[in-house]
Amino acid sequence: MSDLDESNVTNETPGNPIEPNLVVEHTNGTSYSNIPNEPKKNKRTAGIIALVAGIAACIVIAIFAVPRIIEAVSRSSSTPKERFESAVENYLLDEAKSYEKALSNRVSTDFKNNTISVDFNVTLNNMLTSMLKQTDSEYFADLKLDNIGGNFIIKSKEDKHNVDVTLSANDTKLLTVESYFENAADSLLFRIPELSSDYLSTPLNLSALEDDASLPQFDIESYQITDAKELTSLLTDTAKILTNDINDVSLVKDVNIVASDVSATYDKLTAKISEQDTKNILIKLMKRVYDVESYKNLLDTALLNSDSVNTFDELISTLETAEASDNTVADFSIFVDKKNELHGCEISMTVDGSNMVFSFLSAKGNKNGIEFFVAIDDQKLISVTSNYTKASSGYQGFIKLFVNELDSTSSLTNSDVSLTIDFENVKVVNEKKGHFTGTFNLTSPQLSGTSIELTFGVTGEKQDVTFNVSAGSMSLFSLTASYQVSEGAEIVAPSADAKVYDTETEMDEFMSNSFMGLLEIVNTVGDTIGVDLTSMMYGM
Repeated sequence: MSDLDESNVTNETPGNPIEPNLVVEHTNGTSYSNIPNEPKKNKRTAGIIALVAGIAACIVIAIFAVPRIIEAVSRSSSTPKERFESAVENYLLDEAKSYEKALSNRVSTDFKNNTISVDFNVTLNNMLTSMLKQTDSEYFADLKLDNIGGNFIIKSKEDKHNVDVTLSANDTKLLTVESYFENAADSLLFRIPELSSDYLSTPLNLSALEDDASLPQFDIESYQITDAKELTSLLTDTAKILTNDINDVSLVKDVNIVASDVSATYDKLTAKISEQDTKNILIKLMKRVYDVESYKNLLDTALLNSDSVNTFDELISTLETAEASDNTVADFSIFVDKKNELHGCEISMTVDGSNMVFSFLSAKGNKNGIEFFVAIDDQKLISVTSNYTKASSGYQGFIKLFVNELDSTSSLTNSDVSLTIDFENVKVVNEKKGHFTGTFNLTSPQLSGTSIELTFGVTGEKQDVTFNVSAGSMSLFSLTASYQVSEGAEIVAPSADAKVYDTETEMDEFMSNSFMGLLEIVNTVGDTIGVDLTSMMYGM
């Protein structure tokens, strides 16, 4: 190594790796090639890296591709009947979940122990006041009627009830009506404190109404809302009833539909329904619904006054003995997306030689579209269409109703009836109480230029609503109201020593004793609205 010029040698130091093929020259011209050995790769480490990269790639593929692959394989391997059954069942189960959510948010209302409070105020246009003045210029010359308002409160506790009403005009209280009655009692007690502290009694035979066979017998106080578990069971069974007897199901892929100007592409599954299928489905469905106690009560009430059958057993017997063939009477179609989720249905049948169609479709895009219609031979009898979008401020869009008046004897100049409801900023602000905000504007050719606007708001525990009727840009009158439903009630009953007059036999005596109170009410009302009511009463 003595002949080597050490000044030309590069040592291996950290951060300065030896470059390959380094040439070292000696002063005598002899050169040496210093070629370091390449580091050997760790084959085990490289294999682990490759394995990890492969696993990561599989995870990415699984996240993005496998669900779609499964959907495609599932749709291609399932028969049309299986897809039909699955779509109907899943749709009904989703409805059950929505019902369960709504039920959990609902404020429990005890029909036997609650208080309903409603405040209202009607603002009148000067034009209406002028019209009243023209009916009698002598008495109504100084008429002033800017608004009419008041409130009523309905209280119930077990079998006892209060209904109290207060009336006002021009923001001035005029009179109050207080009433009290019991379910088992045969009379209603009421009084007008401004008139007299005594009560009047008028017949009220609720028991007679309950025993009257000509009236529907439905006890709302005993009505129980179906619980979520019971409804889920009912809808699960309903899905099976609707699909089990159906075997002839066909599939048409990628059908383009339009729902209120919003287009979508769905697969269309169509089931052929025979008379016998219809009979079987109807009998099984009626029996299953009748097992639910709350629906049983409703069905019994509906059948009580029927002209043909009066009991559920009679209804089932009539259906079971009815003749039915295997001839197809209807095509029942559903529209499903690539996930086999149901977005619409259509029933087509022949009635008296004409083709009748019932259709409901929904589509989603930049906006949402919903359309329902009933048609005979391609002529729509009734249709409801809607477009809407959702923003942070709430829903906005429109609903259009169209009814084709086929009766040529209609007294309307335009026999067709159409109504458009534009809405904006519709938003639920209290799910438990069902309170919401938003504005709805109703217009129709049949209203002759008049429009109706409803505005909903919330103040504390009360739902507010404003009802405004306008002709062009002029408001004719406006009604504002607020209501509140709360649990619990404090019933006020007449004292044991209260004086009570019978309206049928003692009315003259009552009016004689209350005459001064009557004059005070007349004077109060007259002074408030600017009319000499005393002179009107006595023809002065």
